[in-house]
Amino acid sequence: MSLLSNPTIADDSSLRIGSLLPWVNWGARLVLAGLFLWAGIRKAIEPELFLKDIESYELLPYRWSWLMSIWLPFLEITAAAALLLTRKWSQAGALVIGGLLMVFLAAIISGWVRGLTLSCGCFGASTEPANYLWLAVRDMLMLGLVAMVVKTSGGLPTKHTK
Repeated sequence: MSLLSNPTIADDSSLRIGSLLPWVNWGARLVLAGLFLWAGIRKAIEPELFLKDIESYELLPYRWSWLMSIWLPFLEITAAAALLLTRKWSQAGALVIGGLLMVFLAAIISGWVRGLTLSCGCFGASTEPANYLWLAVRDMLMLGLVAMVVKTSGGLPTKHTK
């Protein structure tokens, strides 16, 4: 009889992995919440610098860029705070952050393809030009954390409960 065919050992290992999932979920939520709280607060403190960063992507008209520089930091802060609440709120926060990351990734790739020299603006104003490859990889890693939060929180909600 092999070690893998022993039901007691197989059940035991799945129990151990299952008992780690809440800790993995909480760790991913803390990392994402910390990053997006920090990013949102930095941008909210200096919206005029964030506006310059948004404008450097050359994707939106000025009025939309101005609106984004005011609105986006508070969306990031709210979504990050939601990650620290109950399961439903943390899933909602993770999905909002996932959507934001996809938009950010599209903007980064757009700037990279068009050969723009810009600073990211991700965590407040920066004087360093963007390292596009690192920014894309970083956003994809954060998307992985988002997927982990959603998956280990029980997946996407499928029906409403009263």
